[in-house]
Amino acid sequence: FSAQPAWSVALYGVGFRRMAWNLAPLLLTVVAAAYVLPTYATWQKGVFSRALWLSCLPLALSQLFFSAGMRDVTANLFLLANLFKLIAYACPLVGLMQDYKATYQRLDGANRELRNRLFLFEQTKDVGKQGQRVLEGLLQTVQLPVCVLDTSLRVTTLNETHAALSALASPAAALGKTTSEVWGAGPAARLQGAVQNALQSNEPVHCQLEPYLYPDGRSRRMDWLIRPILNEHGRAVAVVCVGGEV
Repeated sequence: FSAQPAWSVALYGVGFRRMAWNLAPLLLTVVAAAYVLPTYATWQKGVFSRALWLSCLPLALSQLFFSAGMRDVTANLFLLANLFKLIAYACPLVGLMQDYKATYQRLDGANRELRNRLFLFEQTKDVGKQGQRVLEGLLQTVQLPVCVLDTSLRVTTLNETHAALSALASPAAALGKTTSEVWGAGPAARLQGAVQNALQSNEPVHCQLEPYLYPDGRSRRMDWLIRPILNEHGRAVAVVCVGGEV
């Protein structure tokens, strides 16, 4: 076959039979360009899907030239047909390379953003730890009883003065305890309503109590300031309770 420029009659036939040999791929290319590949390009957006759709044009021209009655392999139509077929093969390849490049750039940008967020998170965590230590140091210097409650009314922070009021060995012993365990049943029953009002209204609440017997064994008349702690959305996430003996 390579030594003779003429088509092989045994393989390709003559007349319409030679054209029909290439008409089937031409019809399949038209169907793919009219329905299959547009649907794929709509479902899978990207350069590759559009390039694959675009490659149908040179591929259809190539099949059309093959079906146009070429009589030997040296005809201009034969050369043009193979040139268009090479272009049809190159289009999806270029589109695939562009999609890989865009995917790499997108993932690289996402990785950089993730690394930056992790760095900021670590910095913020360190600042938060320093702020927590500063807050605990300030609380220990205050001579008034101070405690911080979460929304379930359990202690998260307590100073030395409040620990002594609650007859606790240390502030750490109060962590996770309820208001009844820290203040005693009498004061806790009255203060819980004030704490709930502060959590719901997001406003400071004053609560003055009649003399009650506290866990340290002394009866005191206390004035409590209950101030909610708000997050960035303006929602109360905890309350600070500062007491003063009247």
